[in-house]
Amino acid sequence: MFRRLWFSILAMVLLLTLTPIPFANAAAIEFTDSVQAQLNATADRAGGTVRLKLKKQYDDFKSERKQVMDWDDRISSLRYANEAKASETRKRISEIDKDKIRRLEDQLQTAKSKYQPLFDTYSALNKQIAAAKKLKDKSLSKMLQSQAGGMKLLVALGREDIRNKQAALTAAKKERTSKAAPSCPKSIRTKARSKAIKALLLRQIN
Repeated sequence: MFRRLWFSILAMVLLLTLTPIPFANAAAIEFTDSVQAQLNATADRAGGTVRLKLKKQYDDFKSERKQVMDWDDRISSLRYANEAKASETRKRISEIDKDKIRRLEDQLQTAKSKYQPLFDTYSALNKQIAAAKKLKDKSLSKMLQSQAGGMKLLVALGREDIRNKQAALTAAKKERTSKAAPSCPKSIRTKARSKAIKALLLRQIN
């Protein structure tokens, strides 16, 4: 009988000390009248200091679990508030940079349209030079190469202009992305929650 009673006490102690670990499911655990009655019955059978210790552990456990759940509620509220502020900030940044990026996109497209006929002409001229060489027409090849030589600098300048405008657009988009990068409320939540859990575990161990 005595051994059976101690098994009951041991089971109750394990219930109170081991089940708190998965704090993610804290809200699902309820301290019902049935649980309270079962504890009281076990404690009463134990009697003496064991009875008082069991009841104190149970009360401490309920109080500490409530503290952890309160931490979760407060941290969740803070996280949602931070996310709302971050979303609003990203929206404002997007609106501010939108005109700048659209202007850079227009400039890039204008430059491409402006230089495309020059690029097409230069490409066609090089194909004609290649054909003249196959025909071994030196005079035609020389004339075409002279024309291509005159266009080469213009083509290089056009390509450089397009590269510069593309780089400016890419930098502006990168800057917008950097400005709009959200803060990390999740890390704040994790650190605060871990701190509360660690404190609870240390109190239970002690």
